[in-house]
Amino acid sequence: MLLYDDLNGNALRDANEPPIPGGAISVAETSGKFSKTLETAVNADPNAYQGVCFNDVPEGNYNIGVAIPDNYNATTNLTYTLDVRAGDRAEVSFGAQSRDTGVAQPSSGEQSGGST
Repeated sequence: MLLYDDLNGNALRDANEPPIPGGAISVAETSGKFSKTLETAVNADPNAYQGVCFNDVPEGNYNIGVAIPDNYNATTNLTYTLDVRAGDRAEVSFGAQSRDTGVAQPSSGEQSGGST
């Protein structure tokens, strides 16, 4: 899961858009069987994955949410629903833009992210 700085406010992650530290991403199984939250950070190795990974997540239907740091505005939806099955790998990205850069509005009805 990734929280990225949507520099141009287009709600799509471009290659030059870095991760945002100081946020939080949570996954919660809808029946309450599993819940975990991790803080976003920037990995010192620029070649390493810059998001947060949730390992050993049980099968189920999950709500994924992001809390963005102060001084940012969301450019994508802040929640995403995902069905997890054994062996699945998924990546969901959330975008936000610094208020110092400009104010972008979230894309209406669109969710950023997808399964890999």
